[in-house]
Amino acid sequence: MSLPDKRDRISHRAPRLLWQQVYDDVMSDIRSGVLAVDDRLPSELEMAEQYGVSRDVIRRAKEELAGQGWLIVLHGRGTFVAHPDPGHSEEAPRPSLSDRARPACHSVVRDARTGCRADPRPSPQPPARSGMRRRYGSPAGRQRL
Repeated sequence: MSLPDKRDRISHRAPRLLWQQVYDDVMSDIRSGVLAVDDRLPSELEMAEQYGVSRDVIRRAKEELAGQGWLIVLHGRGTFVAHPDPGHSEEAPRPSLSDRARPACHSVVRDARTGCRADPRPSPQPPARSGMRRRYGSPAGRQRL
């Protein structure tokens, strides 16, 4: 997949930090409609090649956009443009995901007593040792053969 070259949008000599320039460029793409809701952004490596910067710069810009609610990061699946918040004005930054209700796909079941993550599925029980010996024989019995 050939991505458009965006190196001319970033100035390495500007007083503004590189990640802030990438942040501004992605924000302008979102606001102008170039990036629509639910559009998948390129990977960090692809964006770094597009802008001619390091992956750390891209990662920082994406973290800021995700922290303000403009992007949703799904580990192993990609980064997507978030749905607009109806009560949100375009000029003010959005609250981060930690400040607002998380979608159902981000909910975590926690044990009320310990506060640790609880898996809703029961864990499988290991087979009894005697069944293992019966099935495979004892190590001493195998050596006698």
